[in-house]
Amino acid sequence: MKRILMLLFILITACTTILPDSNEHSIIDNNTEIQEELSEDEISFKELENTFKIVTNPDHDAIGIKRADELKSQVDYFADKGFEVQHLQDSLHIIDAKNIEFILPKEDTVAPEPIQICTSNPDPVFTHEFTDTTKIVEISPSGFWITPEIFKGHSFIWTEGNNVPLYAPVDMTLRSGVFNIENNQSQYILYFEVSCEVTIRFGHVHEPINAIKEVFPDVPREDTRGYAVERIDFKAGDLIAHTRGNDPSGNWDFGVYNTDKPNNLPGVESSSKIANCPYDYYENSNIYKELYEVESLLCKK
Repeated sequence: MKRILMLLFILITACTTILPDSNEHSIIDNNTEIQEELSEDEISFKELENTFKIVTNPDHDAIGIKRADELKSQVDYFADKGFEVQHLQDSLHIIDAKNIEFILPKEDTVAPEPIQICTSNPDPVFTHEFTDTTKIVEISPSGFWITPEIFKGHSFIWTEGNNVPLYAPVDMTLRSGVFNIENNQSQYILYFEVSCEVTIRFGHVHEPINAIKEVFPDVPREDTRGYAVERIDFKAGDLIAHTRGNDPSGNWDFGVYNTDKPNNLPGVESSSKIANCPYDYYENSNIYKELYEVESLLCKK
């Protein structure tokens, strides 16, 4: 009996000393398998997260518009793949802010003075036609609902697909925009600063002048999210582009936004809250009013 009890004791002791080692090896093997099963996309996503940590660091320099656009495209790629990218999307504004700061004029190194970012003028006067008015067939004026959910704060200029010039209606500065793809066409949306309060928008632009093309990426993006670009100054009457308009409708966008003059229209959201009637900025707007398809919420005859 003593021998039997002793044998049982030895067996129990042996089992309790072996089991932990066996479990430990099993855990290690499982972890190894998990690491080996990471896909290329998962590895690339971790690398992208590390890149964001680096470039959003306050001590890191601006990375430039083209590189920022590449990172945004990568975020979109992983979003489409089902990855959780909200934390990266939340960080994109840091990258954009760094780029905006980078492209602002630098202070004079000899006699530093405060940077004048813009000039206040909530009531600029447009002195030059923004296109060849003889080519305009009709204007859908700014301020109308195209569906119960979609409000348009800019005008549609109908030119039947003809290649028409776009001019600066007033002294202004290119500040932002986007080069994108829509309806299988590459095109631009351009935003110009007229004053601290007033911005002009041209949309569905096909052929901007070379100086404008050079400040945008070479490859169009798939969405219309705008970004800051290098400043370019224009005088009233300067040619800025040619366009055929949207395909197949043959119209293009012209809009004006004024932070000092919100329109107070009910149900209107985002930038459309500050949309104005662009023709009200001309001393003689009759030439445009005669082309209105109908009156709108913002543009009256």
